[in-house]
Amino acid sequence: MAPKYVQMTELSKYTNSGKFNFTATDILSKVCDAPEKHGGVYVIYAIKKDLRELIYVGISGRIDKQSGNFIPRADGIKGRIVKGKRDGESRKNFWIREMINENIDALEINWFVTYDEDKFKDCPAKIESNLIKQFRPRWNRK
Repeated sequence: MAPKYVQMTELSKYTNSGKFNFTATDILSKVCDAPEKHGGVYVIYAIKKDLRELIYVGISGRIDKQSGNFIPRADGIKGRIVKGKRDGESRKNFWIREMINENIDALEINWFVTYDEDKFKDCPAKIESNLIKQFRPRWNRK
């Protein structure tokens, strides 16, 4: 795994943010500290020895095509991380399998509330698309 540290300055304006680590022996619902009531973006880094590599960008919430209003996921960013799926498989199982296959020590999951009622009304899907185009994380589909 080549070193691929990415400084995402476009996310630094979001003050409602945080991060947590997830290992193959953790219970994802216990270590995840992402909010249950807000939409936004989450960014995942693989930690392997002393290297940190951006591997995935995801979102929670969507914009309604007819009204243009933001529709948050009922259980927020946390629900998307903890209960999400990849090709019909739970995301946590996919992550654990890939960590074992790639000898990844941990995943560092950073989350950012990009849409709230008070401060920001930035569409998570637009942010995700821009980040994927710019950084091409390998766990995101091409």
